[in-house]
Amino acid sequence: MSAEDNVGAERAKANAPLELPNVAHGAWWAYLAMLDSKQAHYGCLERLDFKYRHGGTRTLAEGAQLETLLAAHDRCVREFASAIKALGAAEPAARDVLITLMSEIVQVDKGAAH
Repeated sequence: MSAEDNVGAERAKANAPLELPNVAHGAWWAYLAMLDSKQAHYGCLERLDFKYRHGGTRTLAEGAQLETLLAAHDRCVREFASAIKALGAAEPAARDVLITLMSEIVQVDKGAAH
């Protein structure tokens, strides 16, 4: 296991809800990484939208940053999809707990947006 894997494993343990089985921690971490990458990409889009609405234009650096963020998010989505699929094949009950927790997060986020 690399140092990066250790950091990821520790982050998964630190952020994993108590009711989440240990076997699902990797998929949980992949889910958190996917949420983080989505927020980073949307944040960049929001900043560019603000700039456009105030007469600005996108620079080459901003375009490159946007492409980099989208590529990172795409990678995170693939990694999460792979993790949740593997979890479902190995431990369907753990996958179901994870999906329930993810649904609760989405409901909280929707409530906060209103």
